[in-house]
Formats: sequence, C-alpha cells, structure tokens
Amino acid sequence: MIAASSIINSTTVIDNKITEMEKVVALVEQFGAAHNIPNQVINEFNLCLDEILNNTISYGYDDSESHCIRVTLTLANGVLTAEIVDDGKPFDPEETARGGSGR
Repeated sequence: MIAASSIINSTTVIDNKITEMEKVVALVEQFGAAHNIPNQVINEFNLCLDEILNNTISYGYDDSESHCIRVTLTLANGVLTAEIVDDGKPFDPEETARGGSGR
C-alpha cells in the first residue's frame, strides 16, 4: 500500500511517430499494475493519452524531422496525472471554436 503523501513518477520519451505510442500504453499499464490502479482507470487513462498524443503527432509538426515527446505519470495522494511535454505547435481551442484549425 502506498502512503497517502507518497509521490511516484515514471517517465518515457517517444519520437513523434504513431507507432511510438505503444510505449506509452506499456508505461501506463506497468505503472498501473505496480501501484494497484484499477484496470478501468488504466484503460480510460490510455484512451485520453492516445487522443492527446495522436493529435500532437498528427497535427503538431510542420516538418518530417524527428521530435521528442516526454510523458510523465505521477501518482500523488491517490490521484493519477500525466504531463506531456513536446515542441509541437501550440493548440488554441479558442481558435478552433472560431472556425480555425487551432494548429
């Protein structure tokens, strides 16, 4: 059992290729199993990360160069979070709402 005040992190870095997303799925599944996170939470978390990473990889880059995307999972006080750091173009949801592409 994890103490309530424990903070646990795990990080992976992937290239901006759709095939690399499998590494994130593995990270989430291993992290979840190691810290007794329910399977439903792991599945829903993977679904969210899949959407975010797919959009980042598909729309965030204007070149065909290799770019790194860092994904860090954190479990703190019973709350699972993810931080994604990339060098892709910023996404502006307000621009999308006004009819632009947002990217």
